[in-house]
Amino acid sequence: MMIWPRKRLPDALMRGAPPGAIGTVSDNGWTDSKLFLKWLQHFIDRTKTSKEDPSILILDGHNSHKSLEAVDLARENGITMITLPPHCTHKMQPLDRTFFKSLKANYNRACDNYMTTNIGKRITFYEMADLFGKAYGLSATVEKAAKGFDTTGIWPFDDNKFSDEDFAASAMTDEPSHDVAKTGIVDVVSPGEPQRDVTDVNTETVFEVSAGEPSNDAVNTGTVEGFSCGEPSSDVNAVIIDAASHGESSHDVTSRGESFRDAASHGESSRDVASPGESSKDAASRGESSRDVASEMLQTAASQSNIEHPGLKEARAILAELSPPPKIAKPRSRTHKSEAAENITLSPYKHALAAKEATRSCSGTSKRKLDKSSGKGKAPVKQAKVDTTPCSICAKRYCDPPFEDWQECPRCLKWCHESCSPDDSAYCYNCLN
Repeated sequence: MMIWPRKRLPDALMRGAPPGAIGTVSDNGWTDSKLFLKWLQHFIDRTKTSKEDPSILILDGHNSHKSLEAVDLARENGITMITLPPHCTHKMQPLDRTFFKSLKANYNRACDNYMTTNIGKRITFYEMADLFGKAYGLSATVEKAAKGFDTTGIWPFDDNKFSDEDFAASAMTDEPSHDVAKTGIVDVVSPGEPQRDVTDVNTETVFEVSAGEPSNDAVNTGTVEGFSCGEPSSDVNAVIIDAASHGESSHDVTSRGESFRDAASHGESSRDVASPGESSKDAASRGESSRDVASEMLQTAASQSNIEHPGLKEARAILAELSPPPKIAKPRSRTHKSEAAENITLSPYKHALAAKEATRSCSGTSKRKLDKSSGKGKAPVKQAKVDTTPCSICAKRYCDPPFEDWQECPRCLKWCHESCSPDDSAYCYNCLN
């Protein structure tokens, strides 16, 4: 849909536009809720979406997308509208990532070719649709569309598109976030979420699990998959993390490791006994490799449980002292509610939107505003006084329709309609009689 900053839309403005495109106008050339409703109907007509064949529509959080009419139209046609998180469209909007840059480059190239061919002629609104159609035909490819969803991690789903560096800009000042300023809590743990703690897991237990053969009980419970003696299994790491994530204490993990040691004591230990045909040197090297694997497992478990490296806290304190963040003079107050990604076609959002619309329609009268300087309320604006002067002949008031010219009698100084006064005299009929 192409939006033009005009009052009317001549057919010449859409000459050369992409096939199937529609045109509309607005006062400033920007979209609004009414134009989005028109585009949404165009989307329904082109995609043939319905409740039997539903669609998902991903949008940014612009207010024009969140009208009650748009939500009702989407629900009636099986469209689920999901808004992106605020300030994240540069990373999560497929058009921004793979399409708009190519479209802009192709449009600029088409304009350069037009200016070269038509020397001395400027580009007006009537040439824009044709130039845009050429650029759109080169940029709108299936490959770019699929790559846009892949790059943003929407499909296939990938929640690792954001790194810590992406959030570094939020730490430019010492201003706390909205949640911290409101609750005073820096780190909030969700209710029912166990705190992961594997600091008490000893290296011996990990080594015995990696080196020994598990008991039958351990295999039956599905905690550890079967593995041969001396060959470390990749599932051992899952044992440590699983125990910590379910809130098990170090005693539980150690007791579980005791069963592994008991099972290993009935078989051959990779540290002490070499297999037939194997020298003691090979057995020792195999034991060293098992110790290395166990050490790597412990480091992985520690990193996944947010255990900081020794001295890291002191180093951060030194860096903060050498290069402190700029101090903000006065924390900013939020004038609107913070937004997040949400499904705006669900019933709770629709009910909240309907209540907001009802409140807006009921508050038609202007409220008394306070003067910030004096703290006193400003008087409401006085409305113009309605003239209720009656006609001296027909007794109809001046403010009543139909509206026409009046004249004043020079003798009695009373007003009357021109149609009620004589045509050949300036006096009214009352004075003439």
